[in-house]
Amino acid sequence: MSRIPIREGLALASQEIEIFNNTEKDIRIGRIVVSCPCLGIEMPEKLVRKKSKSKIAVNLRLNSRDINERKIQAYFVPEEKSLDPLLLVVTGSSDFMAYTDLEVINFGTMEKGVTKTREIGVFLPGEKEEHDFIKKLSLTNEKLFSASILETGRTKKINGGSPYYLNSITVQVRLEMKEKPQATQDVLKVECANGNVLTIPIGWYFYEKPVFEPNVKSYLLIDLQPGEARTFQVVYNEDVGGDFAGIKIRGSGLSLSGMTRKGAGVRIELKYLAPEKIRDGKVAALEVETKSGKNHFLDVIADVQAPDAMRVRTE
Repeated sequence: MSRIPIREGLALASQEIEIFNNTEKDIRIGRIVVSCPCLGIEMPEKLVRKKSKSKIAVNLRLNSRDINERKIQAYFVPEEKSLDPLLLVVTGSSDFMAYTDLEVINFGTMEKGVTKTREIGVFLPGEKEEHDFIKKLSLTNEKLFSASILETGRTKKINGGSPYYLNSITVQVRLEMKEKPQATQDVLKVECANGNVLTIPIGWYFYEKPVFEPNVKSYLLIDLQPGEARTFQVVYNEDVGGDFAGIKIRGSGLSLSGMTRKGAGVRIELKYLAPEKIRDGKVAALEVETKSGKNHFLDVIADVQAPDAMRVRTE
């Protein structure tokens, strides 16, 4: 049989072949043995008439990158030692595609004057070493973002006795929030030398001080490493919410470390306590009391990063 090309992500490929009985007798196929459960055979009937052809559908299922040969053996009836089985060799491989370890590059909460970096891994499996498989990196918003390759690597892998290489490149994406940007759909585009193109969305949430605008449904999102303690501030706007009377902390994830008046606002210094077992989600809330008796609430949401998610961090 000819080589069956399998594209990465395609679970099943089929190819139809014909077998020809060139004898003067009808031949019946008794049993079929396959070397791999990934192979399947479909025959309308197992009797091949003399001097005639019969069609067979061969199905090959690949769930991973694979470049192995497989065998199909068809035994005839009666099964005689002198009669060799019909041997079919099926070859198939993945059409190796580039992929990344992140579906979205998420920078979390950003404000003016803050710079952060994120790193992603880009991988290209293949039958040979690819030293420079990325042809071009481009960004839809180059005023805010920049991208560069930090390091490359190659690892030899074995799959079912067949070797292949896992080529990798670490890409660093930098976000420098110089000013409040216009709303855009930001994307990192990775063009590979083999024609593959990866488009990776970039996510971030911008806020301006004052963060806490009463009467507007909002929340404060903070990103951090597990076990990390951080101090940050919010500014309550009295012009919007009314005269400040007091503040309460709801939940055990925060403590009040300071409070000062600043113009028409009250700057509130908060310490995030970061217990080791914290998970993503709501960790606390601020409740601001006003002299009019109306209270305002601000939820604090934690976005916990993996320990190696960021190699460089600037707050």
